[in-house]
Amino acid sequence: MPSRRDFLRLAALGALLPQAARAQPKGKPKPKPKPGAEPEGVFVNDVHSGLTATMVSQILVPGTVDEVRAALKLARSEERSICIAGSRHAMGQQAFATDAILLDTRKLTRVLGFDAGRGLIEFACNWSRLHGAKQLKVGVFDDNRGALAFYRSAGFNDGGITRPELSTENRTVLLLTMNLSRTAGTEG
Repeated sequence: MPSRRDFLRLAALGALLPQAARAQPKGKPKPKPKPGAEPEGVFVNDVHSGLTATMVSQILVPGTVDEVRAALKLARSEERSICIAGSRHAMGQQAFATDAILLDTRKLTRVLGFDAGRGLIEFACNWSRLHGAKQLKVGVFDDNRGALAFYRSAGFNDGGITRPELSTENRTVLLLTMNLSRTAGTEG
């Protein structure tokens, strides 16, 4: 059985390994700054705790989706990572990336789309998969055109099966199914 000291040494080594792996250079090496030269970039930090001072290459403040796309394109062309910040009130848990482009998202205040129905279907698919289901089924009245169109657009298939026990004398319940080996239509 290892001693406490050996255990602590191994734990410290284990904690350092991910840092060492990330420190390995990727692609072409960036030029080293000249001795005495001012570092290029901007220091950012968590507003309250000040525990995560990090030098990023620049801060971009997009206000539109097109400006976000332009920032991503710039990062790709400069072979830089992207890090994202809101108000920086994370009490030391804000993750910044050294030499990355920081996207300050405070101007992005508009919700572009929220589809509760698709969100619920995605949740149902994930929950069902976790519990070993291979297929998701839903019953819909045959005259409910909106629901039928929604479920079909989300990836459910109409197998032409009816559920007589759920049908009424004027309405027939159709059984729609989705194979859970794929999640067609559930992507936002």
